[in-house]
Amino acid sequence: MAQYTGYGICAKFHDGDPAGDKYGFQEKFAQLAAKCRPLNIPLVAWGYCYGDAYGNLAKEAAAAVQSLDSGGQAYVIDAESEWEAYGCDQWAARFMQAVLRKTPGAEIAVTTYWNLRWHTRFPAKAFWLNGCSIAMPQVYYRLAQRATGGDRQAMHSIAAEDFQGAGYKSIHPVGEFSADVTDTLDFLDIAGSGPHSFWLVDGFQDSPSMRVLGLVGQRLRANQATKAGKRGLGNGQG
Repeated sequence: MAQYTGYGICAKFHDGDPAGDKYGFQEKFAQLAAKCRPLNIPLVAWGYCYGDAYGNLAKEAAAAVQSLDSGGQAYVIDAESEWEAYGCDQWAARFMQAVLRKTPGAEIAVTTYWNLRWHTRFPAKAFWLNGCSIAMPQVYYRLAQRATGGDRQAMHSIAAEDFQGAGYKSIHPVGEFSADVTDTLDFLDIAGSGPHSFWLVDGFQDSPSMRVLGLVGQRLRANQATKAGKRGLGNGQG
């Protein structure tokens, strides 16, 4: 996909404390960075963080810094249920301050639940107040058991409303590559041409439904062509 502008890869760099990384996330990330660099493919680092649930918040922040020093052009903190404890606003502030103290100006995003109204303790605003500039709500239709188009559209609308309410101006929903191509195509239709990404479900690479990737590519190219056509018309070129 290197020939298309606006595409990139978000790859896992760590899961919690990176010490004793038995899955080899950091080694694989370094290999990927070496391949992406000469092709000018943007590479973003992603890490699942537990905050101070196990006393490793400082180590997780250090891992985020390391990912940016290892070729990551931005960092996504995956913060979920562990960040709904009392005091998590302070966790978010400490994490962001520790990362940005070492890498000032770095682009940091947070990915989490698709809505905040059911997760009132989640420190989305605290992340934003301390320099997190992008929200990436996980709009996973299958996990949320949303089957109809109306329900799926509502998920996107609620996500946008909730994260805008927390201060975010940049909201990039994350969809799921499931075994059903309809899920992915619905996501593309609803998300439109704005920034978005996909989560590759574990084991999906072995599914016959890998054909979804070809269909997604067709849809993305069609959206891109439509967007380019509109720009052309706006410039009097249509």
